Amino acid sequence: MTVDENRIVTKRSIEAAYTLLRGMKPFCDWKLPVKIEAQVSNDIAMFGCFEDPNTITISSGRVWTAQSLLETTAHEMIHLYQYKQKRLTDTPHDAFFMACAKEVCEKLGVNNREDF
Repeated sequence: MTVDENRIVTKRSIEAAYTLLRGMKPFCDWKLPVKIEAQVSNDIAMFGCFEDPNTITISSGRVWTAQSLLETTAHEMIHLYQYKQKRLTDTPHDAFFMACAKEVCEKLGVNNREDF
């Protein structure tokens, strides 16, 4: 078994997390793209990031569990939704983001945390 096979964060796992979450509320109502461009980073300064038009990057340097992978992917999916709604601004964690995060947390049964 190679080191990559033991990692939680891979392109394939990011795509799988995205597909799983996309099929659940509220994401299934948001008309997000079927496919994304998944990228893996080793940057310890971030958990993940979204880049338009549909790239989600997750850091293997900060994300070590399946739960963290799902939460980070969900976070970046909110940014993707902001972008699709033309609501992504220089302040990405604005009131719109926080309202979406609250809805995601409620629907998925995740504790609503400020750092979500």
